[in-house]
Amino acid sequence: MIQMNNVKVIRLMEGYDWIKVVKGEDDSYYTQSNTITESQLELIKEKWVELGLDSKSIFWQDHAFKFINYVGYLQVQNLAIEILPKISIHDNFQLMRNALIEMINTCYELDILVDYASNDVGNGDLKEILARYFASTLVKEMHRGITQQYQFVEDNRTSLKGQLLVSEHIRQNILNNKPYQVSVSYEERIDNYNLNQVFKRATNMLLKTVSSFETKKQLQQIDYMLDDVENRPFSKSQLNEVYLDRTNKRFEKPFKLAKQFLLNETMSMQHNDFTKNFVIMFKMNDLFESYIATLVEGIADRPVSAQDERHRLFKNELTNRDIFQLKPDIVIGDKDQIIIDTKWKQVYLKEEVNRSGVNREDMYQMYAYLTRYKHANAGILLYPKIQKQEGNHLFLQSWKLDDSNTILRVYTVSLIDKETTEKELLNILEDVCN
Repeated sequence: MIQMNNVKVIRLMEGYDWIKVVKGEDDSYYTQSNTITESQLELIKEKWVELGLDSKSIFWQDHAFKFINYVGYLQVQNLAIEILPKISIHDNFQLMRNALIEMINTCYELDILVDYASNDVGNGDLKEILARYFASTLVKEMHRGITQQYQFVEDNRTSLKGQLLVSEHIRQNILNNKPYQVSVSYEERIDNYNLNQVFKRATNMLLKTVSSFETKKQLQQIDYMLDDVENRPFSKSQLNEVYLDRTNKRFEKPFKLAKQFLLNETMSMQHNDFTKNFVIMFKMNDLFESYIATLVEGIADRPVSAQDERHRLFKNELTNRDIFQLKPDIVIGDKDQIIIDTKWKQVYLKEEVNRSGVNREDMYQMYAYLTRYKHANAGILLYPKIQKQEGNHLFLQSWKLDDSNTILRVYTVSLIDKETTEKELLNILEDVCN
């Protein structure tokens, strides 16, 4: 637990660390690590509902809870919770944060620098790191020129500009005896359009929440350069309607982060007061899946298809319509295929744990993939590696389909750093092919 700017910051591991809830508002509890009050719990619940996050991702016990499948940063009033993925047996928050940033870098095509040698939490939490990167990349591009958009304008002016609107000019000016005015249409470059409004909104949100002096200084520069741009809220559908083209492609990196910041904003915040509210959350299932798929694409010597949709499980006998879409996370190759399904869950190394803790439903799902994909030779259930694996095999479990040479294996992969993950993935692919 860390105290920063009168905000209590709790750092914990997703799926492992519990937060204790104490009755009343006794300040003596406030200094205890991973302890919050009932009123703070209510704020967290309200924010979770407002954001539309999965209610099942908060696991409850008697006067305690933990977060499952979400990582990121959640601040409500004077309480902030940084949720990090557990990627080793050691409780090293800097290592976990670096690993998370590496995954975000890969999936969002960013280049945030991480320092693996440092173990100083003073380097900043996830919010500060992402805000610093957003501000530095955006201010750099804006110094090269603010992105603008052409807007079609129809106006009644005292001078000719663009194209004369003959019928409109006759109606407004000739018939009304206005000889010194002319109706025209023309294109005008403007700063106040949706992309800059996204940057303006994200900048104002961060200005009121970040602690770093240098980051605030850069954000203030951005806010000044966007002085004529409206600071307006965005719904999720409106954010998804903002596109980049060849003229503003250079703003892609800060835009990806700005969009992620604003996707976690809710309309319930009144008077643009972000001072005591900030949320940026990533669903760990999706992040892990996307990260592995991207790395496999880089190391595989065959075509790789992510979220493959070429098959369905059944065909209706009367209508001939397909039902039950199959969508394996990763399919490698067109012949002798390898199908990978990533699982952000704990898997056990102990032999006495049945199937290493692999869910029966996950095995049934892989059975459907391996029987429907006629060219599939192997399936992989891939889990994050938390601790060192002992034994003579690279896999934890290995099975064969009945009356078939098609195999299904369980592997774990380390997320300590990208280089290690790529090396282990390559070893796994070689192992399953032998």
